[in-house]
This record gives sequence, C-alpha cells and structure tokens, in this order.
Amino acid sequence: MARHSILTTLLACLCLALTARVHADPYSDGTRAFKAGKYESALKAFLEAQRQGYKSGELFYNLGASLFKLGRYEEAQTAFDKAADYPETRELSLFNMGLVADKLGDRKGAIDRFMQVLDETDDERLTRLAGTALSRLQDTTVQNKHAWFGLVSLDVGYDDNVTLLPDTLLVASSQQNDLFVDAYAYANRQLSGDEKQGLSFDTSLFLQKYQQLTRYDLADVNAGLGYQSDFSTAWRSDSGAHFDLSFLDGSAFMATTSLSTSARRSISEVGFAKLGYELARVHSMDPAYNYLTGWRHRFEIRPYWRAANGRLDLSYRLEWNDRRDRRDVLFSSYSPVRQRLRVKGRIDIGEHLGLTADLRYRYSRYREPDEISAGVFKRREESRYKASLILSRRYSNGKELSAEYDYTRNKSNISHYTYTGNVYMINLLLPW
Repeated sequence: MARHSILTTLLACLCLALTARVHADPYSDGTRAFKAGKYESALKAFLEAQRQGYKSGELFYNLGASLFKLGRYEEAQTAFDKAADYPETRELSLFNMGLVADKLGDRKGAIDRFMQVLDETDDERLTRLAGTALSRLQDTTVQNKHAWFGLVSLDVGYDDNVTLLPDTLLVASSQQNDLFVDAYAYANRQLSGDEKQGLSFDTSLFLQKYQQLTRYDLADVNAGLGYQSDFSTAWRSDSGAHFDLSFLDGSAFMATTSLSTSARRSISEVGFAKLGYELARVHSMDPAYNYLTGWRHRFEIRPYWRAANGRLDLSYRLEWNDRRDRRDVLFSSYSPVRQRLRVKGRIDIGEHLGLTADLRYRYSRYREPDEISAGVFKRREESRYKASLILSRRYSNGKELSAEYDYTRNKSNISHYTYTGNVYMINLLLPW
C-alpha cells in the first residue's frame, strides 16, 4: 500500500512537471507561431509570456512585430517603444517605429525615426534601410529592399598648412595655405538577405582639389563586398573585402587590397562594444614611392554609449606596418607601430542642432632607426594631436549642414616631420 502511494505521488508529480513544461514556455510557442505566419496565435503566446512575468527587449519587439502584421499599428508602436529601451533591440525597434509612423500617415514622425536610426546606428544594413526609407518618403517612389542607398558630401574650406596624406606614412607639409573643395560619394546595394544577415556591395569616390597647390590634389576610388550576420544571440559580425585605388595630382599613387572583420555586442543598457581587425596589402603604383609597399595590420576596440540627447564614443587602435622602407643614399624607415586613442562626443543642443567634439592622440614609433646623416642614426618617434569641433543642423529630409574646425599638431623627434595646421570648412550632406 505504501509502495502504491509513493508511486501515485511520483506519477502525479511527473504529470505536474510535464504539464508545467508544456505551458512554461509560451515565448517559444510565440516565435514558432510567428515564423509559421500565425500572427494571432503568436500574439496570444507573447502576451501570455508577458503575463507570466517574462520581460526582455526581444519579447516587446516580437509583440510589436505581431501587432504590426495584424494591422494594429498604434499598439505596435507602444510595444516597439518599450523594446527600444533595451540595447539589443533598440536600433531595429526605432526603424520599425518609423515604419509604423508611415503606416499611420505620420510622415514627419517616420522621417524623425529613420533619421534617429541614421544618427545612432553603426550597422550598415540598418543605415541602408533607413536611408532607403527616407528617400522613399522624400520622393514617393517605392523602392524595393535591394535598392541602392547612398550619400553625397560636399566641403568647401581653408587650410593654413596644406599637408600631403597626413593619415598615411607619407607626410609632407607645404608650409603654405590654400582654399580647397572636396566631394565624397558613397553607394551601397543589398545583394541578398534581410536586415539581419546578407551580402552587400558598396563603392565610394573621394575628390579633393586645391585652388593653387594642385600637387596636393587627391582622388580615391574604393569598392568591395560585405557580409553581415548574427553569429550568436549576443554578437553581430560584419566582414568584408575591399579594393582601393588612390591618385595624387592626377597620377596613380597607391593600390590597397584589404580584408576586415568586426564583431559588436551590447555591454550595458545603453552601451555597446565593437572589436575589429583589418589586414591590408599596400602596393605603390608610382616607382618613386615603392618604399611604401608592404603590409598593414589594424586592431581596434571601441566602446560607445548613447543617451536621449547625445552619444559618447571611445576607441583604441593598434596599427603595425611592415613596409619595404627607403634604402637609397640614406636609410629611412616607413614601418611604424602606431597607437591611437580617440574620444568623440555629440550632444543635441536643440531639436535639430548638434555639437560634436572629436579628440585624437596618436603615437608612432618606427621599426628601425633612420640614418639622419652618414653614420648618424635616430629612431623616428611622433606624437600627433588632432581636435575637431563640429556644429551641425539636420533637416527633416535627411540633409545636414555643418561648420567644422580642425586643429592638428604633429610633433616628431626628426624636425622636418613636425608641423601644425588649422582647417576651417563648411559641409553639406545629402542622402539619397
């Protein structure tokens, strides 16, 4: 009798456990129903998960998505708004809030949300989608999900010490001032996939022209493929291969082939971290610069945080170069190890105005000592400080007008590499 009682109790407990297991995971039931296109069932399951105390960005996002599919747009907006409070679903929720606002006929609200996505996201796919949506709202032409997205940036400025390629190994300060204009155009097309995973193509063109110092005129063409995916619940990856061809004063200067990969994840309620690596093979197209041919490695870690009225970015980059170096009459090393620290902050000072401060410090130490004169050697070391201040005005159609001031000071233990410079410019950004 006792044995029968124990067995009955165990069977009852087992039945209770199985019953609890069957009903314990309505969230999974909801995701399965949503994937099957059963949006009413999905909504009921997600609401049950919420009633049971389940709370996450994914739950609120899926609630919003189910309500959106059912045409209950105002309720979807509320759910996406809650999902936007969680870093892992914030950017995608903002984008969907723009779609909901568009469905409700709130064109200004939709534009504001898509602009917010462009302002906050580092995800290339969401940038493209938001840009395409903005273009559609501006031009009422319906675009498919594989449409081209791009932007054009135009600058007019004054440089009081024109310096040749200050972000490469070739530094030549003119000690002269000049006016300049430059233009940058970028275009991207989604080749496959959706907003979370897929293959894309991008290309860019940069032109810089000086009024008098034409030997410093630059042109650069870049093209490549990128692949984005979520390789875990926490990490999002972005990898690519690109080819870059640059021209100096109208002549081919440098060809660079690069492979890069990066991964990003949330680190707090409003913070993210990004890790990246790039391998580049640099080849001189001009025999006079053969000493720059070689390899370049870059490692970067970048945490950043967002707030309702601003953003803070930090980054550390380690760069290692293995170039041919210059071995003519005197030896000069062009293979530095570089470390760069960067702090960039933006604060909104009005509904459409923003102020950005960008501070950078870079230390370079070259692999071998330069031969300063016959038998006299010195290892080149440099510290470069750069500060930028940008005041920008963003318009509802995605355009942006800004005024920028840049100060650069490069200090080297070899005097002819030391220089300072001030740049003033006006920029117009035009998405399309």
